[in-house]
Amino acid sequence: MAKIALIDSGIDTEHFKANISGGISIEGNSKGEPIAGDDLTDSRGHGSACASAILKECPQSKIYVIKIFNDRLVSGYDSLKYALRHLSDVDVDIINLSLALDTDSQKYRDIIDITKELHKQGKEIFWAVKNGETVNQLFRDRSFWSIGIDDRIKDLYINEKSSHIRVNSLPYLHYKVNGWYGLFGASTSYATAKTAGIMANYIDTYKDKDIARSRFISDHKKLVKFEPVLYKDESIDYDNELFHDLVEIIKAYFDIDDDDTVLEYSLFSKEISGHRDFCYGLIRITERIFGISFEPYTDLSKLDFVSIYSLYKITAERLKKKDGCNEKIS
Repeated sequence: MAKIALIDSGIDTEHFKANISGGISIEGNSKGEPIAGDDLTDSRGHGSACASAILKECPQSKIYVIKIFNDRLVSGYDSLKYALRHLSDVDVDIINLSLALDTDSQKYRDIIDITKELHKQGKEIFWAVKNGETVNQLFRDRSFWSIGIDDRIKDLYINEKSSHIRVNSLPYLHYKVNGWYGLFGASTSYATAKTAGIMANYIDTYKDKDIARSRFISDHKKLVKFEPVLYKDESIDYDNELFHDLVEIIKAYFDIDDDDTVLEYSLFSKEISGHRDFCYGLIRITERIFGISFEPYTDLSKLDFVSIYSLYKITAERLKKKDGCNEKIS
């Protein structure tokens, strides 16, 4: 099975217990120099969300955790350098860097020297660019893949010549912390973790890393356009009783008085949710009322919660599954 190093804010060690192969935290000694510790706790949920995105693509992956961020999601050059050097002695196939550099200091050239050595060891490195940018503006190097986002494409698109990958970053529900799932996406952090997970699947499938890399590239050289779903699918024959029940659930959950608001506005609009991340709480209530399950939650994307109509579709599908019918609603 593929082994992935996750350099981030830690991980929920209980939730991901079966997938953790080891790890260290990087702390400072009395002189402020980085030293290795053993606290992998993820208080912010960023590393856990990245792990969730990786495991959605390759559930059997083993994750080696390196915690470099503090509780404010801040780290530094010395910690990153320490983490990468440490990985030269760790058996991993992939290194996930869902973080972006915010300086153009020449000292970061030292880090590129380390990535070159890691690349020679056969380790695939996936490194996020800054959110809002499509390429790494600081440096480009063939020792790592530079990951940006492009929501016009269906999945991901590889430019092998520039070692750049563009990824659709549609948010999905992913595990965060304390038993809670939230939408994670629309960021290069998510795109990087997703890509690392996809590559892990290729390694698991082909065993030989050179073959896996070649197939990973060849399968994603063609740019495929993303086709968005409809706000309301007119082809669906809506069951009035189920539809009414869902309207009432939404009204109660968001404290809305009238049906028209639910029917006319997106659930993400200020008129309904105020743009907050409501998805997990809403489906948990829906599960309880109808006696159904939406698991695995990581299969649910933001598009499943766009409107009452999209929520109807996934609920009707679960009800049919509960009744022994696996028919898709279309």
